[in-house]
Amino acid sequence: LYAFHLLGHMLLGMALLKSRVLAGKGRVKTYAWAAAAGFAAGMVLVGWGTRFDPGFDTIVQTQGFFWGSLLLSGSYIAAAVAGTKLFPECWLTAALAAVGRMALTNYLMHSVICTTLFYGYGFGLYERVDRLGQLALVLAICLMQLIISPLWLRTFRFGPVEWLWRSFTYWRWQPLRRSAEEETAVSSQCAPIDGDRPREHDGPK
Repeated sequence: LYAFHLLGHMLLGMALLKSRVLAGKGRVKTYAWAAAAGFAAGMVLVGWGTRFDPGFDTIVQTQGFFWGSLLLSGSYIAAAVAGTKLFPECWLTAALAAVGRMALTNYLMHSVICTTLFYGYGFGLYERVDRLGQLALVLAICLMQLIISPLWLRTFRFGPVEWLWRSFTYWRWQPLRRSAEEETAVSSQCAPIDGDRPREHDGPK
């Protein structure tokens, strides 16, 4: 069932991308209302589904958490799109863009951090951290990635895992470090320049 859950989320994300919802084609007010409504409904369902307790007592509560988390995810997306439309050149917008361009690296990074903290081979904190502590941990990891990602992309064209994946895809090592001109361009503007697109010599000939 969990596999179908993940597949459904992936298909939903693809549908939103295909429909240009994620491209910010709608009005800011529409995204803001969607963010507010999704957050309010999602918090109610998640709070009821978990009862602020790590376990789930009934299938109904499990479904409450399931649908509530989906609504919360949608509200975060709507808020992010609204923010980029209102403040296209602020530091946070550029930082979020950098995190997105290093999505696989950041995903693996916070997976390693959290498994080390909560699993037995690390600190074994599973079920020993309350909801407030979990929220603080999430915010700390997000803040760290918002700081590290733009700094990394000032010097390098891709995240480290993205670079390995790209090199594997083209079956040749791709240029990782930016040229001096690219570094100057990145440092002189708020949003990082688009270094993700393959240049002519990047792909197979």
